[in-house]
Amino acid sequence: MLYYFAALTAAGAAAWLARPREAVNRWAAVFMLTAASGGLTEQLRQRGLSGLAEAAGLFNACLTPYAVLIFCLLYGGFLPSSRQRLAAKLLLLAPPAASAASAWLLSPAHAPNYGMLLVWAGPYYAAACACLLVSLHRERHAASRRSRLALTAVMVPTLLGVLGFINVGRALRPQYDFFPYVAMFIAYSLGAALIAIFLYGVLGIRLRVERDPVESAMRTAGMGASMLSHSLKNEIGKIKIGAELLDRELKAEPQRAAEGGAAESLELIRESADRMLDTVTRIHGQTREMDWREQHCRLDELLLRSVARCSAAAALRGVSLAAGSIQVPAKVSCDPFHLEEALVNVISNGIEAAAPGGTVSASLLRERRKLVVRIADDGPGIAAVHLPYLFLPFYSTKQGRSNYGIGLSYVYQVMKRAGGRVDVRTVEGNGTTLELTMAPSRLPDGKREAGSRNGN
Repeated sequence: MLYYFAALTAAGAAAWLARPREAVNRWAAVFMLTAASGGLTEQLRQRGLSGLAEAAGLFNACLTPYAVLIFCLLYGGFLPSSRQRLAAKLLLLAPPAASAASAWLLSPAHAPNYGMLLVWAGPYYAAACACLLVSLHRERHAASRRSRLALTAVMVPTLLGVLGFINVGRALRPQYDFFPYVAMFIAYSLGAALIAIFLYGVLGIRLRVERDPVESAMRTAGMGASMLSHSLKNEIGKIKIGAELLDRELKAEPQRAAEGGAAESLELIRESADRMLDTVTRIHGQTREMDWREQHCRLDELLLRSVARCSAAAALRGVSLAAGSIQVPAKVSCDPFHLEEALVNVISNGIEAAAPGGTVSASLLRERRKLVVRIADDGPGIAAVHLPYLFLPFYSTKQGRSNYGIGLSYVYQVMKRAGGRVDVRTVEGNGTTLELTMAPSRLPDGKREAGSRNGN
């Protein structure tokens, strides 16, 4: 029993330490701690601490189903706003609190009534399994889907085993010791979790065997340097385009250039130079972690500014670039610097993919209470063989030394930090659409902004 307690406590600590600021990881730690408390009951009773043993057993029986369900709801993204999370925690706490109170006050041995427990704990465990399966079904990213599949395979059999042997079994035969059967499920989950952590990663935890720790540090530093190079490459390209446009204006129509065209080109050069300096300041020395400065910002303004930054490159290539409809108020909580860079990367990829005379469109809309930025091009599309690897660092579908394979990896990391996701829809020979979705939890207060005019 002590091994059971130690193993689950260690797993909970690992989940919490991996991402202490993430509610999902914190609730993973909570449910593993409540489950682990059951391993202390026999040891405490043998040492004459019957009161503590009874409390640990009650804690385990009543709070584990609750903590598991809250974790699964958060993990599946079913509680997008802070109000929904608070309401769910309070409402779902009522049945376990009632069971614990009745057991402590009415039962001489402070043992829960397993018949009463089954009435609500059974649906809690079933709902938790359903949340895991639905979130797996909804996941479209290959890497994230593998991670969700691993966690589902780790948890669902054991949750059903606990439901069957502990809740149903003890409701029918309260005196029978079902723990040896449950222990087999728990051993399975711990073993499967260890394998999954090595292969795919679970809850932000992934183990990697390396011969030399310097190798990992160099790889991390190389990733940071590559991201810096990629960002600077984009801005240097814009400066070059601005200079070429300025040169055309001055040579072709000196008078017209003096009236405004040259000024616009100079402004593009100035903005790109400023952006380069800001990029170096923000990314230099940040190879271990993205320099994320979260604040409220307007997604519609970021999108329009990103389109404006890419317009010169589109004009030089002969591609039509247009900002489509903005159907919704668009305030979000994010780092505007990185989110704008992500938008520029996606739009730039569309421009590079489109042939001269082609089109790239950028639009913002609301779908199912989420904000979605949709960037579509009518280029050749992406072959299916490339799709599983699009967001991997240094992987590029394009040839040439100027293509670093960092852009979409950077976009993926930015959207992950913003609590959102990026999805790709493509048909080879018929264009590509990338969708950047902001999770509802990143909207201020989890609500729509009042007002009907765009951008408010």
